[in-house]
Amino acid sequence: MIYGLLLSGAVRATAVFAVGLVAYALLSGAAAATRRFVLVLTLGGAVVVPFAAAVGPRWTVAAPGAMSIFAHESDLAITSARGPAIEPLVALHARSSHAMDPSSFGRLEVRDALGFGWLLIAAALLVRVVVANVAAWSLARRATPVMEAPWTEAANHVAGGRYVEVRASAELESPAVVGLLRATILIPCSALDWTPERCRLVLVHEWAHVRRRDVLAQAIADVACAIHWCNPLSWVSARRLRLEREIAADDAVLAEGVRPSQYAEELVAVATSVATPSAALAMAERSSLEERVASILAARRARTPLASRYTALVAALGAALAAAAACTSPEVSTSVRTTDPGVAAHGGVQIDVAIQRAADEEMAAIVTEWAPELATIVVLDPTSGEVLANVGRKGTEAADVASTVAMAPGSTVKALTVAAALESHAITADQRFECGIAPRMYDDHALRDHVLVKGSLDVAHILAVSSNVGTSHIFDALGGANFGVWLRRFHLGEALGVPGAASSTLPAHIETGTFEGALAANGEGLTATPLQMIAVYGAIADDGIYHAPTFDHGGSPGERVVSSETASALMKLLEAPVVEERATATLARVEGVRVTGKTGTTQWTAPDGRAATYGSFIGTADLPSRRLVILVGIAAVREELYGGSSAAPAFARLVKRIRG
Repeated sequence: MIYGLLLSGAVRATAVFAVGLVAYALLSGAAAATRRFVLVLTLGGAVVVPFAAAVGPRWTVAAPGAMSIFAHESDLAITSARGPAIEPLVALHARSSHAMDPSSFGRLEVRDALGFGWLLIAAALLVRVVVANVAAWSLARRATPVMEAPWTEAANHVAGGRYVEVRASAELESPAVVGLLRATILIPCSALDWTPERCRLVLVHEWAHVRRRDVLAQAIADVACAIHWCNPLSWVSARRLRLEREIAADDAVLAEGVRPSQYAEELVAVATSVATPSAALAMAERSSLEERVASILAARRARTPLASRYTALVAALGAALAAAAACTSPEVSTSVRTTDPGVAAHGGVQIDVAIQRAADEEMAAIVTEWAPELATIVVLDPTSGEVLANVGRKGTEAADVASTVAMAPGSTVKALTVAAALESHAITADQRFECGIAPRMYDDHALRDHVLVKGSLDVAHILAVSSNVGTSHIFDALGGANFGVWLRRFHLGEALGVPGAASSTLPAHIETGTFEGALAANGEGLTATPLQMIAVYGAIADDGIYHAPTFDHGGSPGERVVSSETASALMKLLEAPVVEERATATLARVEGVRVTGKTGTTQWTAPDGRAATYGSFIGTADLPSRRLVILVGIAAVREELYGGSSAAPAFARLVKRIRG
């Protein structure tokens, strides 16, 4: 019973979070005060909905069998996926008989234990919220009322004659607001000597928190996270609320006519790493300082909050949605369409829920930052070939880019070129090749490096700086015919066994010492889908064993394509693009995680005929529990887009999201 109530409450709250976060995303161009208000409504609704569902009225609607987690809400709602509905009296008898079956007791005890465990953790987190607020209140009581003229004059000016309590504490080094019902502004004792202008800016910022009752809003967020502690959407909402409330308060300061650069300087000046009680709203939290400064200095950012009548309308709409989520009781249908167990739908339906969610969030960030013509994120388990996450965009529409779009992969192919040359013993890992500043000439064609390269480089540094000239020497050592064989050994030049998959293309002949051959070794003049390219890196990451990418649980059979020694050597070489200071993928670094990989940047033609740039990064991340291979690809009509500046940082952010 407890387990069922908690589970249905969690699903209802997830619906509230989903609607709220979608609304929040759609309001990306609105003022921070508006976005803050939407997040407060979302978190408040998530707190209320489970309790309202337990005691409020119910509206029954038809629902598919997948909604059977709500079955506890009606004693007679029993369905069967394999037969017709049971009549009510028969259902009651069947339930009674089942309850007396000794074999069922263990299962019921496990569910009850899960429910009680859930409640126990929630209770502990709620106690922490109470303790934090008591600690903040105690801190305010120990502080000394401020009577110094700069602060009292600024307080009178900011509050328009209304009483505002300002206290000084030696236990703080950053201004803060505490108090659920009666707010108090706290300042560090060192602030007593601040200039009148800084005092005014600080109080305008903190008074904005007081007016909007942000301490109470933070308490609501803490309670929501405590109740829904296992729902990541609650923590995402609370984290975004912390940022938006500070930006909204910053906007209130700028509304006073303060020059943005001046306020940004003052904010940075008061920033501190000294901790404050979690229930206190510190003005200069380091975790959000960078984003806040960027917001302050943004020239074309909306800063005016919604008018009162619109605020009331949004609140009413939010209340209506929360009521609908709380009071709607699905009546489970007996007509259930089933699918084969263990098979995930193709085209982006998550196999690993948490990883898919992280990929979806990162794709949203990519869309916001780059407005891409095309983008894709794929996460692969290299030990099985299972696609753990797949999300893509074509323009403004969701699309399965990973399987259906073949394009020039660019410099990510260089890892394959090196793997083939090492496995064929055409080169050694420490061998050096002449690169130099001058281009390498092929008749009338010049092959150039896009970075300044002097003298000879070893293989690791050729990969690190993505030297085209160095790679062309490796290609010549391998030989064009051999290179063609190795491309096919890694299953390029064919279509993967995925429904709707595009075929990659290879040159008919790849000749040693030719410009076309050198281009192919550098990832031009051939095409491959993102799914094919991530499989290449999956083979390298799995000790030389290739698994065809699949959306089926259980993976695909393994096929050795290179030796364990070659795979191990190449994994070591692929650290260089990430760890070397002059390398192309330094923005893919993740502290505490071993990352290897390679960037790629090439040209791509947008559907409207415009010349776009496709930047990608394919890398491995060694997390504590598993190794993942991740591909991020972004195509946009942007001159500053490179694999290292677009895809590599997105890779790093995604790894951090997955790691948590």
